[in-house]
Amino acid sequence: MTSGDNLPLQANYKNEVTFIPNPPYLAAPTFINAQLAKGDANYEFSAANVKQVRVRAKRLNGPELLKALDQYRAYRTAYYGNDKQKAAYKTQSIDTYPGTQVFDRSFPVNKPLDHSEILKLNWREVLGDFPAAPLFIELEGTAADGIEQKGVVTQTLVQFTDLGIMLSESLSNIGNDLGREPKTISAAEAVDILQARMNEAFPDDQAVRVFESDGIVADAAAGADYIKIRSDALFNQRDLNILAVHEGMVHVATSLNGQHQPICTFLAK
Repeated sequence: MTSGDNLPLQANYKNEVTFIPNPPYLAAPTFINAQLAKGDANYEFSAANVKQVRVRAKRLNGPELLKALDQYRAYRTAYYGNDKQKAAYKTQSIDTYPGTQVFDRSFPVNKPLDHSEILKLNWREVLGDFPAAPLFIELEGTAADGIEQKGVVTQTLVQFTDLGIMLSESLSNIGNDLGREPKTISAAEAVDILQARMNEAFPDDQAVRVFESDGIVADAAAGADYIKIRSDALFNQRDLNILAVHEGMVHVATSLNGQHQPICTFLAK
């Protein structure tokens, strides 16, 4: 018998090798609290050796976010720990987390064994009418045929949903209509609309106030627990959506976060 480089072999050799597929695999950013700049409003995760991935998401208000962060800490500790810690930790289902479920969908995965596939979530589809909100997401993969393990679960917490992405997508979709939406909402009406949004976002913090003011130059300004609206300003619905996110979900929420924790209390100022 001659080898590939034309050297003769002393004897024939035969052996059988069995390749064992890797365990089911899901990979997603485990914690997001920064803006992303891709501008496509998509959240990517990868899957391998699973035949489908069930994705569930819960929207969190201010107090629910604090509770979820505390509960999620054990998951992160185990995730970044050693193999013994990971094996000992039992993942808590998304059903045990606070929040309102806003998304539940299964994605098929058709790749061969040991080949990964990139899947995408679109924030617009997940959030619906909300321009931005904290989200807790669970990815549950069902093992592909031929895999011994039953499946795999990955969880992630999106603390403030990619405001950069959302804004970038909004701007790209405005087109030639930029600035043409008439401003017909008075300051008094804006106060009522934004107050309702704040009450819904922070139900345990009813001290968050929205009121008119004559003493500001900008259309609106935020303080530690309030949003001021200039009395003679006019708005459209797009303006109010932006104010709810920027003044309420960023500035006021940061202050409330500082009030609710013993660490980084300077955030409350």
